[in-house]
Amino acid sequence: MNLNLVKHLYSNLIEILTKEKNVWSGILRLGKVLKLMLFKKVDMVIIAHGLSKRIQIPDLKEGLAIYPITTHDQITSLNEVVGLSNYKPYGTINWLHDIFSTGGLGYMLIQNDRPIGCYWANENIPANLFPGVRVPLEIGDVYIHTLFVSQLNRSQKNGTTLAYYQLLFLQERGYKRAIATVEKANLAALKIHKKIGGLTLGELSGLRFLTWSRLNYKWYYYVTRPISPTPNTV
Repeated sequence: MNLNLVKHLYSNLIEILTKEKNVWSGILRLGKVLKLMLFKKVDMVIIAHGLSKRIQIPDLKEGLAIYPITTHDQITSLNEVVGLSNYKPYGTINWLHDIFSTGGLGYMLIQNDRPIGCYWANENIPANLFPGVRVPLEIGDVYIHTLFVSQLNRSQKNGTTLAYYQLLFLQERGYKRAIATVEKANLAALKIHKKIGGLTLGELSGLRFLTWSRLNYKWYYYVTRPISPTPNTV
């Protein structure tokens, strides 16, 4: 087991010991964390968003704002986003700190001065931070991931709004295409990608054990710039 997995397991153990009041529920949660850390079946859809044409975005609702993440303190403040701490089985906030340290681009959704969501993108995909994700990126591509909205602020189109702004900010940074891998079971995320004009390039399936993975790709389109899609307008 590599150092990162040990670190994430330790952080989860500390959190369980300090927050779980019931011993058995703590043991069950730790068992679930261990299972997901050690072994996972990969079953994803590969989606592309073209960034070459103008993107029309919805207006932000009153009280909402989106800011770039520039400090580790901002990442720590994301602990206030209800449900985010369970997004990754080995500690989401620690993972986001690592993403930021390796050049990840993060933005946070604020409502009345409190964080209610975030999203992240990486030009490079560090193998130790994205086990099982090895989608070939071309020059000008960026990998998008971790779009999350507080469980208290869903069904208000905040996720779709955040996704549109994500594409706009990446376009302004000069990227030509954004690539995402989405779990087939994550119907809400797939719906958002479809809403903002995502094109399904193919599927990614296989198994992961610790840092080892064996993946199979099924491509619907040849991965070249000419077939890059363009997002729908609002």
